Amino acid sequence: MPQINNSDHISSVSALSKTNRTTVLTRLALFAALLVGVTLRFRSIWAMHLWGDEVFTFSLSQGTWLTLMKRAALDMVHPPLFYFLLKPWIYIVGSSIVKLRVLNVAISVATFAPFIALGRQLKLREPAIALAVTLMAVNSYLILYSYYLRSYSLLLFLTLCSHLFFVKLLDDEEAHEKRTFVLLVVINILLVYTHYFGWLAFGAQFLWVAATNRRHLGQMLKAAIILIISYLPWLAIIIYTLTRVTYTFWDQIRDKELPESSMLDRLLRSFNCGFSTAWITIAGSIVFTLLILVSLKYAAQNEPRQDDNSRTSASSLPLLAVLCAFPVVVSVLAASLLNLVWEPRYVIVSIGPYLLLLSASAFSLRQTWVRAVLVAGILTWAVIANSTGDMATTLHGPNGISCDLAIELSHKEVSPAGPVPVYGLSPYAEQGLRLALGLIGERRFQLRSQAVNDPLPGNYFWLAVTEHDPLAAARVRELRSDPSYIFGEPLYAGTAPQRHILLPVQHIGIR
Repeated sequence: MPQINNSDHISSVSALSKTNRTTVLTRLALFAALLVGVTLRFRSIWAMHLWGDEVFTFSLSQGTWLTLMKRAALDMVHPPLFYFLLKPWIYIVGSSIVKLRVLNVAISVATFAPFIALGRQLKLREPAIALAVTLMAVNSYLILYSYYLRSYSLLLFLTLCSHLFFVKLLDDEEAHEKRTFVLLVVINILLVYTHYFGWLAFGAQFLWVAATNRRHLGQMLKAAIILIISYLPWLAIIIYTLTRVTYTFWDQIRDKELPESSMLDRLLRSFNCGFSTAWITIAGSIVFTLLILVSLKYAAQNEPRQDDNSRTSASSLPLLAVLCAFPVVVSVLAASLLNLVWEPRYVIVSIGPYLLLLSASAFSLRQTWVRAVLVAGILTWAVIANSTGDMATTLHGPNGISCDLAIELSHKEVSPAGPVPVYGLSPYAEQGLRLALGLIGERRFQLRSQAVNDPLPGNYFWLAVTEHDPLAAARVRELRSDPSYIFGEPLYAGTAPQRHILLPVQHIGIR
């Protein structure tokens, strides 16, 4: 009988036990990070913020489908897919700000799935994936856009799905490539119909294939052609719209002022958490960048052989770097050279690859104690930064004029109980006020969208108008000329000539 070396057996059992403990701890850390991320996002549904862009999104989703298409085309800033989702959502659940936010938050929570799947498809270590999920869970920039009523949650979700299928296409055997290619193309069509920066996410994929993987270049060329053809209907709508308005697409995307010098600071704060002190943010970002550069250098030195079909975490780091850097670099250069509107939220397409890259870089170093120090430092940084910074105010400023007007109306109205009618002669003013009153918990007012020539029942009510609405202004002048209507002191919010105005009116009748 062969002799059994007890010391070797004990060592193997000990190593296996240690591996099992590490796996269990990693899974617990991943579960805890997901729980924190879901909790923070659903808690944000009740955040006391409301900006003009959110009111515009809600307003755009009102009315008929044809009206939605026309107004989206007139805006020229966003493709229409998110509006197409929001409109039936409003029909199903209602139009309070909390109910509206549930859609975005649900999409944001779902984003964790392709994020984790992408890390695993890239064959990153499970502890690195758990760290990346933790950074995503607590990131105040991502939490802000989980409830912000625009397309950015959907944009991030589709970007990560697109990158996931892109990596699968690179790794798949030929027998499965066709199915993966079809899924990639479908996701990318949805992506570019969600936001124009979706094209930069696809551009990063195309650049990677053109530079490193010529075998798939034909497929990516075919995908590009299909994407362009699928986009022709929206381009035709934009071109048609341009013939009906006095402004141009260039007017809509060009910044009226020179690009802000704080562009880089706000970008770094968004991706590396929200410290309010610029030099702290820059110093930490330099450390993170050096860590990534060291890891990329190590990955280049350990690049797998050409005949090695398996993807390693080392070879995945350069891919993540391209997926992260390309949209940021291209958009910042374009904004600087052409004086285009640019905001950190546009490059939300890059933050998923960035967090995976940063986490994988921390775990790519050989020395165990160095890895432990880096991971502890990154986690400490993330927790402190996200508990001290105010990304909402940094990126969007104070609440919009609808919120200001709702707060002032709540203070000025002397009636202790409702319903107090508020007639929206200007639909946009009424829609924003409705969202804002719901947000601050004010239940005394009954808002109605009112055609300018409709009767105004009741002895006491408020009129909601926008200053640049000529039809509403004409109706107000008509009522002022009628001695049976007495106007009180108006409330204003915003700056002329686009102020929102609330007018208290008493109807005394004529005896």
